[in-house]
Amino acid sequence: MAASLTTSHGAGLSGDQPIEIRPQRKDYPREAELRGMDGFAKVVIEVDENGLLIDWMVTEASHEYFARGAGEIIRNATYRAAKVNGRAIPLRAEVPIEFKTDGITINTDFQTIGDLYLQGGHARNRAFSQPSLRELDGIPLPLTIDAPPFPAELAREGIVGSVIIDFYIDESGKVRMPAIASDSFEELGTLAREAVRKWRFEPPRCRGRAMAVRARQEFRFKEGSPVAE
Repeated sequence: MAASLTTSHGAGLSGDQPIEIRPQRKDYPREAELRGMDGFAKVVIEVDENGLLIDWMVTEASHEYFARGAGEIIRNATYRAAKVNGRAIPLRAEVPIEFKTDGITINTDFQTIGDLYLQGGHARNRAFSQPSLRELDGIPLPLTIDAPPFPAELAREGIVGSVIIDFYIDESGKVRMPAIASDSFEELGTLAREAVRKWRFEPPRCRGRAMAVRARQEFRFKEGSPVAE
């Protein structure tokens, strides 16, 4: 199967309780503190239904100091899983962290994340941020992209439809933190997400430099087919 990667706008949580992050320590990056620097970082995290941190990645930062500081906070925090209709679920979420000399703020109000950096004036002051697919030297070439299986019993039960998986390709070409952006049925979303988790690509490159990128892939589960298209 061919991967048709497109730019992603991410998957949101609709439910009754967002993920809860409880940092064990919020030490200000020493180098930044000595220089009186404020800044920010944005971290993407994947947390399972038991509140276990599975993976994380810094996707934006105003300086390397704050990227490292954000990583320390995320690695050492404990988590309470998000819930939808009272049921704990695995979740991938973007976590903005603001570093100010008078304190550190971790924003877990996911409804306001899109506005946070524009409001804070940081949009023009990024030491690094992930490029979009359009900014890459070329679309990453797939090395391993087996299609999700489609058990015949699901089709017989009328469980058919489409799924969109949102994911990251890191600097080595490995897929990281796949998330279900939309699905017709939960069973189909899980099949697609776990298949994409095993995909590999050539390293994405921007101006010759290997860099992580965000992408998404749509699948269609049709009756009579053993795999998604």
